[in-house]
Amino acid sequence: MLAREARLTTGRRTVGPALRLTIAVVTVLLVVVPPVLVLTS
Repeated sequence: MLAREARLTTGRRTVGPALRLTIAVVTVLLVVVPPVLVLTS
C-alpha cells in the first residue's frame, strides 16, 4: 500500500523528496527489521 501511495506522490511532486523519503524508509526498515526477526525467532 505504501508503494502505491509513494508512486502517486512521485507523479505529483518532484522526484527529490520522494527519493529522500524512500531512502529514509529503507534505512529505518534495515535498522528495525533484523532485531525484530532475531527477537521473534
